[in-house]
Amino acid sequence: MVGYFLDILDVLSHMHSMKPYPMIHGDIKPENIIICEHRAVLIDFGSSDGETGSSGFCAPERLSGLASNERSDLYSLGQVMHYCFTGSTRKIFSKANTRIDNDIYRIIEKATMKLPGERYSSAMEMANDLSRIVKSGENGDSGSACKRLICIPGNPHLACELAYIISDHFKTLLIDLDILSPGVDMLMGIRKFKVTSSDYGFGGEVEKSYGIIEGSKRNYPDILPAMCSYDAFEGIGDGVLGRIVEVNSGKYEAMVVSCSCFPYDCIFLEAGILCDHIIITIEKGPYDIRRYNSLVLHFERRQGINKDRIYYLGYGNDQSVTDGRVASVSSEVKWLGNIPVSKRRIAAHSEGLAFLPSKGSKEYKSMHRMLCKAQVM
Repeated sequence: MVGYFLDILDVLSHMHSMKPYPMIHGDIKPENIIICEHRAVLIDFGSSDGETGSSGFCAPERLSGLASNERSDLYSLGQVMHYCFTGSTRKIFSKANTRIDNDIYRIIEKATMKLPGERYSSAMEMANDLSRIVKSGENGDSGSACKRLICIPGNPHLACELAYIISDHFKTLLIDLDILSPGVDMLMGIRKFKVTSSDYGFGGEVEKSYGIIEGSKRNYPDILPAMCSYDAFEGIGDGVLGRIVEVNSGKYEAMVVSCSCFPYDCIFLEAGILCDHIIITIEKGPYDIRRYNSLVLHFERRQGINKDRIYYLGYGNDQSVTDGRVASVSSEVKWLGNIPVSKRRIAAHSEGLAFLPSKGSKEYKSMHRMLCKAQVM
């Protein structure tokens, strides 16, 4: 059924992006959606002037006499989704319906928020969230599919540290997708390989899981290092992360992706769409947050990436930079807090190694609290 709503969102995405003015349907309801040749088709554009709307599916601002907009259409589609799963429209402030899958309900809830500014900003953003559910369903049932996909752009040290802590609780795969500056394997202390370059990382075939290095100790993450041969660059942007997740989702409960933070890196964009959590590190205080706020808005408007899955984490900041001062600048993204400066972390980094805190240490506990706050744990 979710696929039908993706069909409608594809239509709305084209309508809402029309120039010079977006085209608003204004009356999305079950009677105006038909199934033809296994696809959902949106009909009855007589209300595209936005002057009417059907009771139960009409956005609150329309009932107040305000003009329809793109988010009004998304509200109506969210109500149609709720109606298809339950037989009734969703009431504002109602509790989660146990008959609907939690992931689906979160999408419905966001689409049908009372205030337009709290809904999805675009049909593309809503479609991206739905697509993630479809792909996770194709990878297997909820008992075997990977439940946690975390992206750490631009900070391989943090990716290694988080993967190490997460692997204490879940079977974890650490994926190095920073193609231009790989090095996760070296940060984790792996110096020698028993495989040739053609089998190393993406030099081999992703579909056959070539290149995965098993954790050297108990509760250490397995590692999929980046390619080392030039010829493997060909086709690297062709959905490589999706292929890795599809092949390995039944084997791992969590995957941590280390990639570049360059805004036009194809893997970074794919990770932004697919990953459940994107954790961006703030290393220069308010300056970094202002810069990344602009980047997040770009991703939301141009790529349809849901900023609700993006978090900021202070990393290596001076102690004088308090949580309150930095968090007050973060208007777009949730602030997880500032990781305290640690001499042991600095010493490990100076030796070219990731810092792997011992269980029970203050560094371990602070990272664990952050993961709980981001709802990874």
